[in-house]
Amino acid sequence: MTERELVPSRLRETRPPLGRTTRE
Repeated sequence: MTERELVPSRLRETRPPLGRTTRE
């Protein structure tokens, strides 16, 4: 569990709608 795993986890929670709307 390093800072690299916490960085993507927060960016993914903040960029979930943008990636989901573009993929769907």
